[in-house]
Amino acid sequence: MDPGDIVNTAIEKKKRLLSSHQLDVSVQNDLPLVYVDPTLIEKALEHLIENAAKYSPPSSPIKVSAGLVGSVVELSVKDHGVGLAREDRDRIWERFYRSPRHRSTVGSGLGLWITRALVTACNGHVEASSGGIGRGATLSILLPVPQESNRPRGSETNGNEGEMP
Repeated sequence: MDPGDIVNTAIEKKKRLLSSHQLDVSVQNDLPLVYVDPTLIEKALEHLIENAAKYSPPSSPIKVSAGLVGSVVELSVKDHGVGLAREDRDRIWERFYRSPRHRSTVGSGLGLWITRALVTACNGHVEASSGGIGRGATLSILLPVPQESNRPRGSETNGNEGEMP
């Protein structure tokens, strides 16, 4: 599956939610294909987009990106919202976890847990980073790239190396 297609589909599905934000989309050219269930990863990315919109002020920027980082494709959503306390960074992926700072906001504490389950089902994993409270957050989906996909697209061979056409 083309990671750019995953990003575009998730953004299209959340277009209305994103309309009150400044959306910045960045997809690296020639990303390798990832062998995942596109529906699961699109849904996981949708959860990250929803989270960014929910915890960021209207008109603030949200960046959705896809790029190759080492041997994984990283899909990330960066916001300039409320941020994460250090103790929340790993716990946000737990079932029913809600930071004490956000217990009064609407939600069940299941969205990011579901995200992690969907990504794990595709042999990927999730990460969260933040500069701290009030400094936004970046939530990422990391998907493995099969060894044969580490070549840039267009460098595939037909298996007849050295033979004349």
